[in-house]
Amino acid sequence: MRTGWNNFLRDVDNRKRLSDLRAEIKRKVDAFGQDAFNLRDWNGVEDFKGVTTPNIASLMFMVEEGGKRLLLTGDSQQDIILKGLELAGFLDQGYCHVNVLKVQHHGSEHNVDEAFCRKVSADHYVFCGNGSSGNPERSVIQQIYDSRLGPLNKRALAPEAEDKPFTFWFSTTSDTLIEGSDEYETFTAVEDLVTSLQGQSGGLLSLAFNKDARIELEV
Repeated sequence: MRTGWNNFLRDVDNRKRLSDLRAEIKRKVDAFGQDAFNLRDWNGVEDFKGVTTPNIASLMFMVEEGGKRLLLTGDSQQDIILKGLELAGFLDQGYCHVNVLKVQHHGSEHNVDEAFCRKVSADHYVFCGNGSSGNPERSVIQQIYDSRLGPLNKRALAPEAEDKPFTFWFSTTSDTLIEGSDEYETFTAVEDLVTSLQGQSGGLLSLAFNKDARIELEV
């Protein structure tokens, strides 16, 4: 870790980023003394493009083992995820393909867009939403599907994604939800959509739903 950090600091651009970060932190700390404030109301950083501060602060991990890659995005926002991948060198070719992508923030439309879906693709897309707050949103599922089998101008840039099989994994099913609840209605609509998309995919899209306490994904 120390070697990696020292290598990071040798880069002039990285040193400038750290300097800018220090200046931003100082600005926020200095703002404390300007007016009376309630510390409970201060998050340190502002909301970003409809995504709340706690979600922006989500930790993200690229797990690599045995030639396989798993991207854990937390609840972060798509531009921030892309910037992190760029800084880490995973977007040097303009795209990043992984074996497993945990779709950020339960598949919320505020955290996923077409540009992200084109730059980041996966063999397996994992949706952890249970219908709460409308997540996973059908528009996001459609965007991801289009990045694989949609119009050419929407398709993922990675050659590994071109006309290759892929799987949508869901952390629950409508059968486990209270019938008539908002969550049930959301997930029923999700199931209807992905079943339709699977039928259109020519056998390339597979679906997996967690009907028990756990589900295993093998890569």
